[in-house]
Order: sequence, then structure tokens, then C-alpha cells
Amino acid sequence: MNWQIEFESDLFRPDAQDEGQTNPGIYGRELAEWLKQALAAKGIETGEPVAEDWGWILKHADCDIACGNMIGDDGPLIWSIFVNPRRASLLQRLRGQSFDRAAQGVASAIETVLAETGIAFRPA
Repeated sequence: MNWQIEFESDLFRPDAQDEGQTNPGIYGRELAEWLKQALAAKGIETGEPVAEDWGWILKHADCDIACGNMIGDDGPLIWSIFVNPRRASLLQRLRGQSFDRAAQGVASAIETVLAETGIAFRPA
């Protein structure tokens, strides 16, 4: 399962706290913090946002949720969210277990909270 969306929104701004925790020009802390709260309101718990060089990540039991901006020209800031299911261990795979279905549920919840906020998104 590869799920990624992009959108434009003034709701999230580049944050001075991003500086020094991510690569220059990379933001997403505000988006990750908002998404954590929005998902919690839907009963989906994640860990605190963690800085990566490409943006911010929220850890969920079944997947990782990545938040950041796309680097481009001087146009509008484009935000990106992608969901990566956790990789099942060999034993889990032999038993037919997969995290894809749970990760798809998280992706659907993200689409819902964005739509409820009036944010139009598109597949990446």
C-alpha cells in the first residue's frame, strides 16, 4: 500500500521550531501536531511528532504517518502526507498478517479530517 496526498492550505505555516530540526526549507511541525489531535478526536492514537530531515513523522501502531512540505519554486507551499504500513515480520507474513488494512483505515481517517476542515487534497 502506497498512499500519499498533497494539498495547499494557509492553516499550517512554516514554524520557527522546524528550523534546525529538519533540512532548510522543510516544514511540517504544525501540520503533524494538528493531524495528531484530529486523529485522536477520531479515536486514532499516535505518538508525538518526531523530526526527520525531510519533515515530521507520527508513529502509529500499524503505520508511520509522514508530514511535510514539497520543495518547489516560489509558488504556494504544498503540503504532503503519506502513510507507510509497518512491515510485518517473517512470522507475521507466514501467518498471513499484514498492516495494510489498518494503514488504509488511518489513511481514510486522514482524508476525513482534511475534508471536514475544508481542505481539498489530491493524490500525489
